[in-house]
Amino acid sequence: MLTEHDNESVTLSRERLTVCLTVAWELEALAMVLPGIVPLDASHGGSHYVVRGMAGRLKQLAGVLMSGLGDSVEETKDLNSTVMVTHEGVTP
Repeated sequence: MLTEHDNESVTLSRERLTVCLTVAWELEALAMVLPGIVPLDASHGGSHYVVRGMAGRLKQLAGVLMSGLGDSVEETKDLNSTVMVTHEGVTP
């Protein structure tokens, strides 16, 4: 269950939180094995690097999802900065 409140906050049921975190953990696990699927050799051109870059981004996004759902200390602006690929003081 997801409940939206008037103060713009939301409440997740423990079951829903667990489902969301399970998704994030699975995304991270997939991102860890993805680079090994395309060999690093000349016959594949730069495909290995593209796949490795995509896997890194998937892992990063999974981390944001895990932190956003399970880490009450993590600042929302920092999570957003990672998602939007920005850094404090730098305009996208």
